[in-house]
Amino acid sequence: MSSNPVWDIQSLRELLWQWRRLLIWNTALVTLGALVLALVLPSWYVATTSLLPPQEDDVGFNASTMLRGLAIPGVKLPTQVSPAEVFVAILTSRTLLTQIADEFDLRTVYKQKQMEDTVKELKHHVNAMIGEDGLITLRVEDTSPDRAAKMADRMVTLLDDFNRQTRSSRGKRARVFIEGRIRDTQSELAAAEDSLRSFQLTHKSLLISSEEAGAADFASRLLSERIDLQMRLSLASSYASPTSPELQRLKLRAQELDAQIQKLPNQGLGMARLYREVKVQEQVFTLLMAQYEEAKIEEAKDVATVEVLDRAIPPEHRARPRRGQMLVLAFAISAVLGVGYVVATDYLRRVARAA
Repeated sequence: MSSNPVWDIQSLRELLWQWRRLLIWNTALVTLGALVLALVLPSWYVATTSLLPPQEDDVGFNASTMLRGLAIPGVKLPTQVSPAEVFVAILTSRTLLTQIADEFDLRTVYKQKQMEDTVKELKHHVNAMIGEDGLITLRVEDTSPDRAAKMADRMVTLLDDFNRQTRSSRGKRARVFIEGRIRDTQSELAAAEDSLRSFQLTHKSLLISSEEAGAADFASRLLSERIDLQMRLSLASSYASPTSPELQRLKLRAQELDAQIQKLPNQGLGMARLYREVKVQEQVFTLLMAQYEEAKIEEAKDVATVEVLDRAIPPEHRARPRRGQMLVLAFAISAVLGVGYVVATDYLRRVARAA
């Protein structure tokens, strides 16, 4: 070999031929090691299930606002979410994963002593995402294909159970709250009617002008809506955080109504004001009864909230390790590193001789 540190193709070919045994043994041993590692590593299988995009009415009371801002242990939800994003958040929540880990005894499977460590490990093997078509895809990885499919299906069932329980719980809270408001409104309506009747008897006047009646009806609609809105705010405050978009929307509407109410003419203590008060309580009572029936329906509703497009089935082929890829990659890396070592060693020798 020439002492010139620059090679030509012929010189490089001769160099590699001289070191052929090292190169062959290096490549063979590394590839063999990769083969042994590929055979020793456990096989992992991925079970996949697909869910249709949830509609607002599927979970009742508006899915995205029902769960948005809820203080539910183990379930972290962003402030602005779609119903599908709510589903994804629940599927990957600590609460649901803990139940899966407990039901399938994953502490033994993962060889973990603490449930917290087991749940962390499980999170690495669960992936829920929303596709461009809006479908929710849940992928669960496990060393057993049967267990992977059962875990995926069970997670979907727990998601549905969670939605039903949340809907029923909120329906019950709404029903109890509205029942109290109905009792109060009945008393206030009776008192308003008595005041109007007493005023009419005292002043010998049973009718009011059409102009006063129209103004009173308009004012009563605004006031009844304001009272209804205040009730909704109180109910929402019982389950939502102060920063909930639902609460912010209700507060904004309340401010708008307050501004309109302040512009109403002052009707003093006359018949028009008493008439308006009766109309307000009548409209509030009507609204409450409609909401009361809706709350009872939601509390008793027991329909599926999750529509499954493709149920999980035990996968036939493993997802990893990909042994063929491991062998090709090991062969390529070992060959490149071997050639690099030979070239670098020969270069240093030739530089030393040239010096």
